[in-house]
Amino acid sequence: MIDANAKPKKIIRVTNKKNGVTYLYEDQAFWNSEKKRGEHKRKCIGRLGPDGNEIYNDFYLGRKEAAKAENPLVSKTTLMGQNLILDKVVKDVGIQPVLKEAFGADDADAILQLARYSVCEGK
Repeated sequence: MIDANAKPKKIIRVTNKKNGVTYLYEDQAFWNSEKKRGEHKRKCIGRLGPDGNEIYNDFYLGRKEAAKAENPLVSKTTLMGQNLILDKVVKDVGIQPVLKEAFGADDADAILQLARYSVCEGK
């Protein structure tokens, strides 16, 4: 279990002995209470160029840009289980063409979305 009091992340440099490239990692030390020992979590964020300049990858640059934004998007959760089940039911029953014929394409999609909302949210 990762300790909630993990130390702040810091950037470290690790040189690959096989190819000689120095990679940049974001390193975070934490206490693993299950194993009762300190551990590190690392994420590669780039490498050093031939001239010694830091070249950051898209993951790191995107996260830095998001942090600068007024309302950064930290994460997004998508519930897939219910949607997968509902997609199969709609396909197997063949209700979508019937709804489109009865209500039109836009209203048929709205009806199916309301059904998804009702199933996923229980409302």
